Amino acid sequence: PNGKILKKYNKQACTILRPDKKNDIDEHWYYGWCLDCYKVQKAQEKICSGNGDIPELTNFVCDDCAEVRKISKNANSKFCPGINENTKEICGIAISKNGGCNHITCTACHSHWCWLCVKTYGDSIYEHLTEVHGNYGLDDNENEY
Repeated sequence: PNGKILKKYNKQACTILRPDKKNDIDEHWYYGWCLDCYKVQKAQEKICSGNGDIPELTNFVCDDCAEVRKISKNANSKFCPGINENTKEICGIAISKNGGCNHITCTACHSHWCWLCVKTYGDSIYEHLTEVHGNYGLDDNENEY
C-alpha cells in the first residue's frame, strides 16, 4: 500500500518506514503485513532465505495470530461476535469454554452472547437461553434457575 493508505489505516506501518526509525527495524529479518492483526510483523529471518532472495509472502499471518488460529480450532473455543466500542468492528477475541453456562461475557468488549448460537443478546441473554435452548446449559442438576 502507498503512504496515504498506510497513514489512514495503519500508522504503525508508517513508523517503521520512517528513515529516522531505522533502529527499530531488525535488519536480520524480512517483514510482512499480517492479514489477521493488520500490523507489520517479522516474517522470516534473512539467513533462512538461503540465496538472499526476498521471499514472496502470500496470506502472511504473524506468529501471535497463528497461535490464536490454533486455539480457535479447538472445539471448546469460539470467537466473540461482540462489537468493540473503540474500533466499531467485531471483537473476534478467542474464548475457550470447558463447561458451565452458555451465557458468555467477553472480558475484552463486555458483550453478552450465546455460546451455542455465537450471537449477542445483551440483557435478554437468559430469555434467549431459556426460550431457544431450554436451559442455561449448566451441567447436570445445575439447570435450575
